[in-house]
Amino acid sequence: MFHQDSKNAKFDYLLEKHYETDDTRISDSFYEYTYKEDIDYKKLKDDIKEIITKKIEPSGRRIVPIIKD
Repeated sequence: MFHQDSKNAKFDYLLEKHYETDDTRISDSFYEYTYKEDIDYKKLKDDIKEIITKKIEPSGRRIVPIIKD
């Protein structure tokens, strides 16, 4: 996810995970995993593997109910 475009920013991108259940949209943020504009894709791949294999919990979570008509 693109975070911000500022010269004072500590990072440009933040690793997020998005998924849905039948009635909810969930977005997990991993603030331990941030990247500058020129993303190192090997590091990104390794970070994703680490999150999955070590079952790392997100730093933040947004839950939005899906409203059905």
